[in-house]
Amino acid sequence: MKSPLLISILFTSVLQATYSQQDNGVVALNLPTRNSITFNRFETQPTFSFVRESSKYFSIYAKREALTFDNAPETYLVSYSGRFKENIGAGLALFQQNYGVLTTFGGIFNLAYNLRTGVENNLTFGLNIGAYKSGLNSGDVITNHDDSSLQNITYQSITTVSPALNYGFAFLDIGLGINNLITYSFKSSALIKSNPEQAIQVHLMYTGYMRSRGFLDDSKFSGLAKVELKNEDTIYSGSAMLTVPAGFWTQVGYNSFYGASAGLGLNITKNIAIAYNYDIPFGDLTEIGTAHTLTLAYRFKNNERYKYTPEDDRYGLIEKKKRSKYLVSRTKKEAKEKIKKLAELKTKKDLDATQNKTNETILKDLAQQAQADKITQDKLIEQLEAIVISKTKDFTDLKAEIDRDTQKLNVKLKPFKSTSNETKNRVQIIDNLNKTIRKRNTKIKQIEELFYNLYESDTLYNNEVILYYKTILNRLKSEQIQTVDTRTELEHRLSEIKIATDYERRRRIERAKFKNEDESYKQGRLTLEHLKKTTILRNEPVSVDEFDTGEPQNSNIQILNNIKHTETGIYVVLAVHTDPSKRDDFLTKAIASGATNIDFFYDVKTSKYYIYIAKYDSISDANNAIKLKNKKPYNKNISLVKIEN
Repeated sequence: MKSPLLISILFTSVLQATYSQQDNGVVALNLPTRNSITFNRFETQPTFSFVRESSKYFSIYAKREALTFDNAPETYLVSYSGRFKENIGAGLALFQQNYGVLTTFGGIFNLAYNLRTGVENNLTFGLNIGAYKSGLNSGDVITNHDDSSLQNITYQSITTVSPALNYGFAFLDIGLGINNLITYSFKSSALIKSNPEQAIQVHLMYTGYMRSRGFLDDSKFSGLAKVELKNEDTIYSGSAMLTVPAGFWTQVGYNSFYGASAGLGLNITKNIAIAYNYDIPFGDLTEIGTAHTLTLAYRFKNNERYKYTPEDDRYGLIEKKKRSKYLVSRTKKEAKEKIKKLAELKTKKDLDATQNKTNETILKDLAQQAQADKITQDKLIEQLEAIVISKTKDFTDLKAEIDRDTQKLNVKLKPFKSTSNETKNRVQIIDNLNKTIRKRNTKIKQIEELFYNLYESDTLYNNEVILYYKTILNRLKSEQIQTVDTRTELEHRLSEIKIATDYERRRRIERAKFKNEDESYKQGRLTLEHLKKTTILRNEPVSVDEFDTGEPQNSNIQILNNIKHTETGIYVVLAVHTDPSKRDDFLTKAIASGATNIDFFYDVKTSKYYIYIAKYDSISDANNAIKLKNKKPYNKNISLVKIEN
């Protein structure tokens, strides 16, 4: 029978300090795969199912901790993850964790999506969704008395969401993630707000290859540094791994909370691998003891050749032994077969070199065509700039003429010229420019695709060519951006000039209209004076039917504003005409009938002539005057108009 003291130690030291147990049997999700940068990487950073990954694998993982105690914490995990497409990584894991009398089991679904932002740059988005169930495993509880705290622990179903992103360079990766951003309890149907494993995680990873002629040639070195910012603690960690193509890898790690680790991995075959990791705790966790991790993995054969992170060469130890034995005991026939294979390999390299050489000829031709298109673009830009300069001068001259005329200077305005041909020419230039830009964009895209093919090639001569064509590609892109920006700016300036010119044209028209109307008013005054001097009074009065009073007026007082050459007041209006000849006919007949004091004013807004017989300062005076008016024939449609200037 195990003592209650032992259970208390397990609860206090392991659950609270290491696994962050919450109330009512809820354990925060924290899989101990933190030191691995070979298998199960997506469980520590959701983007790692894609980042620096080239194949898919299935793995079985087992870890036992706190070996100095019975019922020590254990973790079992099976997963299937890796690279599925050129831009997609994914993973699925099932796990079970036993913490003394507590147990947690569930799964994690992972998805990572990559966006290529350049030849050597990419941005990856990742997401882990975990679902698990935790609670008391009553079968493992052995105690001498009832413990109410244990009886209150029940199973709870939890789901968590952990998003992340990673930006990759040629050899570096920088990433950011939020572990357990969302933790939801199905039992309470609510979010768990105080999750001790919620943390902001920042990482920096380096991946490089060793170039030598010895045993370590093409070996891959990986280094990962992480910082986890939790609510009450900050954890620093780092891992380093060296992978040798001959069939094994080694790794070391450090975690400021959990301690140090060291591991070794072996490729039994190209597809089957086994890894062992040994953890040594620090500080308060030293009494718990060391931990041992064993991983068995199967790598699936990759039939794809990805542009980003192509698959590394690797060998299995068993296969390597067979190959060594074969080389020692080879026969003459086998030697010939090897020579044949080498010849085929040389032919393949020659074909690759020929293809790359062909691509380099095509690249050169496309670059020359793009340069020719650039010359055409520059000429069209110059023509468009000339149009902008010309339209700007036309606008400046037009505005200056109108300004001088407004200031009553003796200026003869130039007649408006037709702009239809100019508009047609401008539209044609812009259309040709847009076509050339699209054409050049297509060539630049073709150059970029061919450049990627050269960049991804394994032939050594490309290293001498890449920099040259990379410089050309960057220059072409920069020129195109500048051309598009210049076109946009010129079109914007043309639009502004058109708006300003239209405004000045309207101002000139209004100015000319004002001058014509002012001249018409003066001519009308001269005509009125002439009629008063030359019209003879008729012995027989003019009949009422002979007077055309024009537009009918209502009985209400009409109010007019801003009437030039006319004082404010109440006017007794006899007729309203828009036609000067009808105005003059009414004036002539009224003067012949004895209305020698007849007059008119002109409303420029409506182009109407108001013929009146008298003006008063008040409405009452005007009404009284109307009542006293004799019944002259020209008085048949009297109305009142008030002018307010």
